Amino acid sequence: MAVGSRGRPRPASTGRLSGAVLVLMSCLATLYTGGRLWRDVQVQKKLLQESKDLGAGGQSKQDKSARPLSVEDSILTLKLRELEKRHAMLQVQMAEAKTRGFISAVGSAASDTSGSGSGGGGGGADAAGHAGAVAGGEGAAAGGGAGGAEGGGGSSGAGGRERLLVAVLVSTAFGNRLRREAIRSTWMPTGPALKKLQDEMGVVLRFAVGHSLNRGDSLDRAMLEERDKYNDIVIMDEYEEVEKSGGRKVKHLFEYAVKHWDADFYFKVNDDVYLSTMQLVSFLQRLKDRPGLYMGCFKSGVVVTEPNQQWFEPEWARFGDGKQYFQHAAAPVYGLSRDLALFLAFNGPLLHEYSNEDISVGSWMLGLTATHHNDHRLCCASPPEEDCGRRREENKGCVAVSDWRCGGLCEAVKRMNEVHHQCA
Repeated sequence: MAVGSRGRPRPASTGRLSGAVLVLMSCLATLYTGGRLWRDVQVQKKLLQESKDLGAGGQSKQDKSARPLSVEDSILTLKLRELEKRHAMLQVQMAEAKTRGFISAVGSAASDTSGSGSGGGGGGADAAGHAGAVAGGEGAAAGGGAGGAEGGGGSSGAGGRERLLVAVLVSTAFGNRLRREAIRSTWMPTGPALKKLQDEMGVVLRFAVGHSLNRGDSLDRAMLEERDKYNDIVIMDEYEEVEKSGGRKVKHLFEYAVKHWDADFYFKVNDDVYLSTMQLVSFLQRLKDRPGLYMGCFKSGVVVTEPNQQWFEPEWARFGDGKQYFQHAAAPVYGLSRDLALFLAFNGPLLHEYSNEDISVGSWMLGLTATHHNDHRLCCASPPEEDCGRRREENKGCVAVSDWRCGGLCEAVKRMNEVHHQCA
């Protein structure tokens, strides 16, 4: 009998029992570890075989939907869902526009054919090819060869249809009803004459406005009533009217124009500017075969860094130590050729907006192979400062009339008719 540490006797069988327990536990641990390792090996072999099958173009025996999605797959799924929502929204908007006469039945039918959009309309801008590719992927609703509206005066679109010469959107606001009436009584026709201008000359003229901040209020209702009365107003559903929008409104404006009308040129005009439609047609006919055009009256100047001054630019530091603006077309009137308008319409969310609209547009054009077409006919001063009749006789007729000191036609409502008689 063994003797314990304190002199008490200890059975010899106790030591043998402890050893047996240790051996048993060791065996169990070995079996458990071996089983785990074997299972891991089997899983690795199965995954390896599946990857080989997929790499060879085969299909995995296991349902792919049962495998967990990667981060990239999840992001792609969300993007696809967003595109589906946007596509459905565009279909609804186009159907509504067609019922109001803004899109021809032929154009809308072509827009339902996905992937039929043409390229960016020429090689004038490096971005035009990308814009055309996006237009094709989204469908021809963007005007990439779908013939967004009937009419002549432009170049040939897809299927031999005539592309419009120009779509002109007049940026307006809720409180500018008198300005719109002054324009309707002078340079923008109403009723059947408005459609005739589109059909025979290839010129689309529309006022453009967003929604009220409080959707459905009296401002929205009044604008809807005016639109239904004249059928010359487009309401941009995704834009809310604010006093100073920077480049946001013009993004929506060009996007709307490109989606609804297939034209060689797209122009933005303020509602305090006089525009000679006939002079505009003559002006653009000479430029039809020149892609990549950014047209307007170009200017530059010192960046305004004082918050209490007009035209203050909060992001003045972006313009460097010289604090000088780059060349850009003045805000009252400017236009883009089709390829540049397509680029702007499809890449709007990626384009930075500055405090001032004209600076924003000028910055977007800087990175493109765009030609700055500076022409004084787009910013003639009003009489008597400038003689429209004399310029017309010299074959340099005024396309647009505005006054630099007013940022548009001074006293536009009062003087629009006077300018019309002298500069039409």
